[in-house]
Amino acid sequence: MNLIGKIEGISIDPDDELRAYIDNNLVGVNKSILNENNRLFFQTIYHEDALNINFKLYKADRKKELDLSRQITFKKDSLVGFVENPVVFSLATNTNPEVTLTIADQVIAQPVKVFQDVAIKAGIVEPNANCTTFAINSILPISTEAKPSCNAQTGLEGNMNGVIQVVYNERSSFVSNDDVLTFINPTNGNTVGCGSFDAIDNIFDFTVKGGTSSTETPVDVKYYSALMKKTFTLKSALTYKNNKILGDLISPFVVDLSPLSVTLDANGVIRTVMRDTSWIGKYSLDVFAMNCSGFNDGKTTFTFQRLKQGDCVELELRKVAENQDKVIQALSISSDALINTGVNIFYKGGNVIELKPGFDTSSGAIFTGKIEGCNNKTP
Repeated sequence: MNLIGKIEGISIDPDDELRAYIDNNLVGVNKSILNENNRLFFQTIYHEDALNINFKLYKADRKKELDLSRQITFKKDSLVGFVENPVVFSLATNTNPEVTLTIADQVIAQPVKVFQDVAIKAGIVEPNANCTTFAINSILPISTEAKPSCNAQTGLEGNMNGVIQVVYNERSSFVSNDDVLTFINPTNGNTVGCGSFDAIDNIFDFTVKGGTSSTETPVDVKYYSALMKKTFTLKSALTYKNNKILGDLISPFVVDLSPLSVTLDANGVIRTVMRDTSWIGKYSLDVFAMNCSGFNDGKTTFTFQRLKQGDCVELELRKVAENQDKVIQALSISSDALINTGVNIFYKGGNVIELKPGFDTSSGAIFTGKIEGCNNKTP
């Protein structure tokens, strides 16, 4: 039985799957295909008996199946739905509210190299929401760079072969035949190899030329992602040695483009390790709290950011009561907060400090605001 369907009421990402079950047995699964402005599922379902098919949506970002409301009776050799008129699925009705998650951006500046651990449970607003499952999903950075070419230097003797898998922390499905994997000699900047994409296994076969010496030498890796329109450069990502084989189809050598190693434990604690201690920038995560008593799944997004020494974050919004002495520093500060009695607050804005309606100071509070600091402020 073949089916063409779409799912409404929730965003569908490229890695999400429509799954078909009969008597709790998986009988069909596939990802969607973008057709004009719709993501359609073209699914073949294998079975023999005329039984009801239950459908679930697997959301890859939260690694969870969600029940869909529609059932269809299996009929051998039939077609259900058309491209112009697909079968429409929606999430099963649930009147529970979403659990509310609030996690502040985590900001450090050089020379600090370690972010604090983040506990998802601490970000759940409702005190009676007992959430037992958690998930994270790294957000791929998007740029506008043009696709480069890979033209390897010729005339070199000796080579190293292997197989590489490219990932961005826990994500890997972004790789494609339009990506460019390049190997660079860091001493002279010459291109000494190019990767060849294997679409079946989502890996790259490669050959690097580097001479016949037995001495091991570092090789830089450049990777252009067509999806992200961005080039990543990994210094000394691998070591060249003549006749060496690095990785194979079963155990490919992994090249991780992400600046942070981000992990999540069973208790919902997010931990990070900086892969490149020279890294400056942002790393954003979608975070999910799931299987919460009396609540639907909750989601929020926050960012790990590392600044150059002396730089400031772009924007600081102060909306809650200021209850403890604090220095708030950002390029732009916007506040409608109440500064409570006895609290000393200092706003340092690189460019702007905006005190909005609702901002006030209680008796005995101390407030200071100055345009100063921030090496990255507008001249």
